[in-house]
Amino acid sequence: MQFIKRHWFGLIVSIVVFVYIFLFIIVLTSPRQDLQKRGFIPCTEQFIADAESCKGSWCMFKAVGKNSLCDFGVVGDGFAGWIKGEQSTPWNGYIFEPEIEVMDDELRDFYDSNPNIYKDLEKLRELNQELQNEIDIEDEADFSEDADIELVEEILLEEEPEIEEQ
Repeated sequence: MQFIKRHWFGLIVSIVVFVYIFLFIIVLTSPRQDLQKRGFIPCTEQFIADAESCKGSWCMFKAVGKNSLCDFGVVGDGFAGWIKGEQSTPWNGYIFEPEIEVMDDELRDFYDSNPNIYKDLEKLRELNQELQNEIDIEDEADFSEDADIELVEEILLEEEPEIEEQ
């Protein structure tokens, strides 16, 4: 009991920090795209709208606080739904398999005709690097030719040889 009397403030702060870290991890692992906009997606969209309209730090602080309360609300709703028996686990409301928009025919045809875009991109990067190396070599050669010409001009301008007449 003496420990609690001495360190009550640290314990409270530690619990709050732990809860925020736990919430951060939950939000981080939840899906960001869903056709039904379940989970934390509405909170995030509202936060983006609030943050874009902010012009000061106090407004941004309020937007972050409002987003945190919304996130806690989603977790609380999930826990309440689990207690009531509406869902099988407390995290069903925010950790789920998202429904993603199906690709249109043009995009599907593109991916079908270009099955390995990553490999093609790597080839393009290698070719770009080779071209960049060639350009660098040419620039160095041009620079050395210019330097040679300047050196010759310097030597000629330093001393003009006297021509002996015979």
